[in-house]
Amino acid sequence: MLSAPTAKRNIMFLDRAALMILQKNPRIGTLSKLPVDPKLSAACDAGTIELFNGSWLVNMIKMIESI
Repeated sequence: MLSAPTAKRNIMFLDRAALMILQKNPRIGTLSKLPVDPKLSAACDAGTIELFNGSWLVNMIKMIESI
């Protein structure tokens, strides 16, 4: 899903039916929805991603901690 600060709606890279099929497969899951945010890419470029505030990795963190 593409969600830009100036967008009036979200843009899905996969349609909802494809996402439902992927989510039903126990071997394939959706870990996170990564926003397209200029501040996020700037933090990556600057090597300061750990300082970026966002909740988009919460599901991935929970999955890793459960292993």
